Amino acid sequence: MVAKERTRHMEQSTAKTECLSMKPRDVLSDILRQGAQQMLAAAIENEVTEYIGCHAGWRDDEGQRLVVRNGYLPARQIQTGLGLVAVQTECPSSVIPLVVRVLASPESPEDLRVLAVRVLGRSRERVVLETLLQIVNGGRSMLGRPKLAPHSPIVVAAVETLADTWGTNPQASDMLALARASSDPDIRRAARAIRS
Repeated sequence: MVAKERTRHMEQSTAKTECLSMKPRDVLSDILRQGAQQMLAAAIENEVTEYIGCHAGWRDDEGQRLVVRNGYLPARQIQTGLGLVAVQTECPSSVIPLVVRVLASPESPEDLRVLAVRVLGRSRERVVLETLLQIVNGGRSMLGRPKLAPHSPIVVAAVETLADTWGTNPQASDMLALARASSDPDIRRAARAIRS
């Protein structure tokens, strides 16, 4: 009887362990997948809107617009070979302009912009540095001194990425010096962060 009870307890314990070990990975995968889908959708939407705006004046002989939006199809599932987890390790150069557009757009949801910072975290492309500097640059104080942008999750993520990837760049170093002297503990911590 004791052996049966011990076996049943071990089976339950093993089942719980397997269940616990799978759930966080599945939840994280779902979050990453959803974030990637939202980021890609926002990037494409921004690109389409920009294209339509640039060609709004194009008309045919009858005065009809040549470039118009035809509406939206129902959502559908597609499988791509590019996963967000892989992108977070190294962002392909062909994707960088789309991700930068999402990051630079104040209309993009904040969580997508933070995710975009993380995706661009290992890129050494100049456009990434310029975009990150724009995000953390708060302009000048009343005394004419440079200052950081106000605290936000995007600014904290951008400071952390600058510290990790661009720490030796002179422009990034200036902003990181301001961040290290900040009264905000999150920004100070991000300026010192070095990921491996």
